[in-house]
Amino acid sequence: NFHSLGITVQGVQMSPLAVYNAAAYDQMDGGKGAVLVDMGAEHTDLVVIEQGRIWMRSINIGGSHFTEALSKSFKRPFEKAEDLKKNAATSKYQKQIFQAMRPVFADLVADIQRSIGHYNSSHRDSQVNQVIGMGNPFKLPNLQKYLQQELKMPVKRLDTFKRVNADPKIE
Repeated sequence: NFHSLGITVQGVQMSPLAVYNAAAYDQMDGGKGAVLVDMGAEHTDLVVIEQGRIWMRSINIGGSHFTEALSKSFKRPFEKAEDLKKNAATSKYQKQIFQAMRPVFADLVADIQRSIGHYNSSHRDSQVNQVIGMGNPFKLPNLQKYLQQELKMPVKRLDTFKRVNADPKIE
């Protein structure tokens, strides 16, 4: 796929390290401490960047866990539950959809809080004060707002890079 686009691959990195390198290069933390929350389908990588330090942890909660919660609650196949999740913001069953996903939201927040607490206890001079979310599950309506309320710090969703420019023919 890369070759057909004229892209030469120089190397491959593990996801949390690639997230860190992208954040450091793009100066996402603005010179302050940040927790990068990279949500995938099966797990979420937490990467704390602060004062030249990096700390990583994976959480076994991802986008498919929200879908599974919907599948069980609405007694629908996984594919139908995925559609419910993707269209939650405009569904007439919006309240019921979010109620079904609430336990997954709570588990995710608990794991993030526990991780930040562990990091802070290991680094007494820590000043982590923001969360930067990335990955498709971060498109879930209300996830960003919920995390912000529960973590009591700003949460922003990464949707563009400042310093990275892609060739216009790459979508």
